[in-house]
Amino acid sequence: MLPALAGFALWERRREPLARVLALGIAVATVCALGSRLVVAGRRTWFELPWTLVDDLPLASHALPARAFVLVWLALAVLVALFLARGGRARWLVFGLVALTLAPSLDGSLWETRLDRPALFEQGRWRTLVHPDENVMIIPFSYDGQAMLWQQEAGYGFRMTGGYVSATFPDALWASSIVRAIYGAPMPPFPEREFRMLARDRKVDVVLLRATRPEPWEAVLRAAYGQPRTAGGMLAWRVRGSWPRSLGSLQ
Repeated sequence: MLPALAGFALWERRREPLARVLALGIAVATVCALGSRLVVAGRRTWFELPWTLVDDLPLASHALPARAFVLVWLALAVLVALFLARGGRARWLVFGLVALTLAPSLDGSLWETRLDRPALFEQGRWRTLVHPDENVMIIPFSYDGQAMLWQQEAGYGFRMTGGYVSATFPDALWASSIVRAIYGAPMPPFPEREFRMLARDRKVDVVLLRATRPEPWEAVLRAAYGQPRTAGGMLAWRVRGSWPRSLGSLQ
């Protein structure tokens, strides 16, 4: 209902400069919010959008394009105010109905992040699988998991490939079909081979997979590296070097 109300307000004041500025602002902010590449049905395409013009600038490269949509909400709020400024009970009734559709859900799970804390990263137990300062890849990857929290709880005792420190993705990594698959794209024809290439290029020593979210990556990693070690709620595959001597099982 809100887009319909805003559209009516724009049409009603279509000859006013303010309405034209608001319409232009909504269009520009919406395009910016789409980011640097078009996403269709959850899949990132190679179609470049105008955000690519600022994507490499010092500050814009770390901005989250989706937050540009806040400006759309600001413009909509102004349009609602213009709609109500004409007066009349009917307009306030319409506004009340629109407000009801925007009422937030009372389900608290939408407003909080549930922390997942595998036992492996408690009290230095990660040392049973990883040597200090080794390079670890943890799946789920980036924003889809909590690997950065786990690295912090391990006292930053190991390095990590796959942190979530930027809203944009390096082109060199996005060119890898297996990286795109980690982010939800279809699997490449030979995923185990692609994963080995990625791990080699990134100089990964150990791959860790959350045992509660094994599919589809457990099958891929078994094909690439064989039988995993199990410890502290994680499955582990060694890519380079040898396991620590104090290896134990922490179910």
